[in-house]
Amino acid sequence: MGAVWLLNMPTWLADAGLDVDTYPGWETRSRSSGGYDDVRGIGVHHTASSTSPANDMAYCWKNADVKPIGAIILDRTGKITVGAAGATNTQGKGGPYPSSKGTIPQDAGNRYILSIEACNAGNGEAWPAAQIDAYVRMCAVLVPKLGLNWGDIMAHFEWSPGRKYDPAGNSPYASGGAL
Repeated sequence: MGAVWLLNMPTWLADAGLDVDTYPGWETRSRSSGGYDDVRGIGVHHTASSTSPANDMAYCWKNADVKPIGAIILDRTGKITVGAAGATNTQGKGGPYPSSKGTIPQDAGNRYILSIEACNAGNGEAWPAAQIDAYVRMCAVLVPKLGLNWGDIMAHFEWSPGRKYDPAGNSPYASGGAL
């Protein structure tokens, strides 16, 4: 299989009625490895910041030493911005992790997991209902489009147990302090 680029992602999300935008250069943005080797999971995260979405996007896609961080940023109003069509640097060390499309190899999550960064400080900040709703609706679009199952969505703490704790906070969908 050749490199996988998610160039249809903004259209999929917009066609589902979600508020979606793109960040300049998203079509060719990826980590140094290029496109995904395959998409076998969706990683859910928080930005660990309380800044504006514009600042989060600039950091994740232009200014971070290990850019790009995450393919999508979900702001507190539920607006989705796609910033990278190729693989990103978000998952770090972790795994291996079983998925419906095959095991994601140890420490190779960046090449196999589409990562969503939701704007949240991760320190007890409340998750607005609009943001939680958009997170769920976005995943409901992406799971079938990517040929995944619901069990292929993972929190960062599931990929990297003991190393990461995001997304953190209270949620109607999870217990134990995770969104």
